Amino acid sequence: MAFATPLFIFALIVLFIFGFTIQWFLIGGSVSEKGTLGYVLSKAEYLVMPTFAGALIATFGTIQYLRNEIIDTKIKDFVKTARSKGVPERKVYTHSAIH
Repeated sequence: MAFATPLFIFALIVLFIFGFTIQWFLIGGSVSEKGTLGYVLSKAEYLVMPTFAGALIATFGTIQYLRNEIIDTKIKDFVKTARSKGVPERKVYTHSAIH
C-alpha cells in the first residue's frame, strides 16, 4: 500500500501519525532570527520528518524491486541446475540467486 501511495499523501499520513498523534516531530511554530545558528538548527529540525517520509517511500520501492528480482531469479536455469545437483536451498539463495 505504501508503495502505491503518492508521496504527498504518504507525507500527510506520516505528519498525522508522528506529528499529531505520537508528537515525535515538530509540525508547527516559528524559527529563530535569520542569520543565527539557532535558525539553521531550527530549520533542520523541521526537515527531519519530510526527509523521513521521502526515505521511507524510496525504501519501499527498493524492497519491492528486490523482491520481484528474487522471485524472477528463482525460476532461472542456473538455480534449477544448482537444485538438481543437490545444493542446499540456503546455498542456492546465498550463492546462486543473489550473485
